[in-house]
Amino acid sequence: MAMRYSLDSCCKRYFSWNEQGCKSRNAELTLVSGDVQPAFDVTNGLFYPDWGNTDDTCINDGNAPAYMKKQYKLWMYETLDECCKSYYAWEPKYSECLTSQGGELPPDTFKVGWYVNWKDFKCVESCDGQDSCEYIPNEWDDLYTTKSECCDEHLSWLEDADDC
Repeated sequence: MAMRYSLDSCCKRYFSWNEQGCKSRNAELTLVSGDVQPAFDVTNGLFYPDWGNTDDTCINDGNAPAYMKKQYKLWMYETLDECCKSYYAWEPKYSECLTSQGGELPPDTFKVGWYVNWKDFKCVESCDGQDSCEYIPNEWDDLYTTKSECCDEHLSWLEDADDC
């Protein structure tokens, strides 16, 4: 008598390194033959970067690209915050990513003080996350209590250091 294998046992035995991929590829065949119920998709509910969207955000709509689903532990996250931190860690992208899906910013997200805006070579004052906030420092920015401290520390080499 021939032994009958299920999709689960076959994938486990021959594709242990990619069981989910094996089951996904063969789910249609097993549905037609009636041998096995389709496997639960472990990626449902996980957040992934929606790079096709102009909003630069993470979503969990279950429609992640196949390459992300195949290696979901590398690409996908259980929380919106984890996904946003991984793919949009700089400001203001992190805040935009987190709030675009209804997430709330942690209370310590915004640092207040003076720091260098290297694009304009000026010391600018950050804000506390208000809507009118123009300058939001990154995690790595050093903050100073006054503008002159910031200028002295980083931009004293400018010809007109008073205008930093």
